[in-house]
Amino acid sequence: MTSAEEVLQTLESLGTEQARKTYRRHGVKGPLYGVSYADQKKLAKQLKTNHPLAQALWASGNHDARILGLSLADPAQATEALLHGWMADLNDYVETDALSAYIGKTSIAREKMDTWMKSSDDWTSTIGWNMLSTLARDDKTLPDSYFESYMAPSNATCTAARIERVTP
Repeated sequence: MTSAEEVLQTLESLGTEQARKTYRRHGVKGPLYGVSYADQKKLAKQLKTNHPLAQALWASGNHDARILGLSLADPAQATEALLHGWMADLNDYVETDALSAYIGKTSIAREKMDTWMKSSDDWTSTIGWNMLSTLARDDKTLPDSYFESYMAPSNATCTAARIERVTP
């Protein structure tokens, strides 16, 4: 199984109604088969890194195919154009978090993090903040002081957003 069509057929056969309901409840929009993450992991292990296949799966627009594609995509082949294209296609936070995990493995992530954090697009800014979170969790070489400059703007933004939601 190496073509996108074969992978899509396999994903479709693995999908369940219960998983579709669960994913919808968690905000997944658009087409999806409802494949469990356990089955996704098994399939990714079988298919291994395959960047062209990953791109084809993303282009399908199917949620399950996109999530699988991100686990097959080669971080070394990520370009800014590719990432911006994928970011422009985002439909929900599940895809955004999966794309963030992939981007975190690329050489582009840290250089674009600040720009993305300041974006007015929710999905893009979420990816920027996810990159900061990944740095805080994984990069033990960074001192706490590195993150201090990010705290005041994030507190102000969160407070303003909360006020907007509760103010009639």
